[in-house]
Amino acid sequence: HERRAVIMALMCRRRLDWAALGAELGRAPTELRAWLAPELAGLADLVADGLVRVDARGVEVTARGTPFLRVVAMRFD
Repeated sequence: HERRAVIMALMCRRRLDWAALGAELGRAPTELRAWLAPELAGLADLVADGLVRVDARGVEVTARGTPFLRVVAMRFD
């Protein structure tokens, strides 16, 4: 259920908002970031290419990254 929520947020909204996702899943934002740390680290190449932006508020697929949305979402599967 939790992985599904992460992937759906990315696919539908092009972003993961830690506060909103935490409220939906009943987890603290810091807990979510820790749980997804390996996946977040795996986004480094997409961040370097300007396809994804990661900050304290969450993860956002950029306009440039939109055609690669499935690639981004697969990193969390």
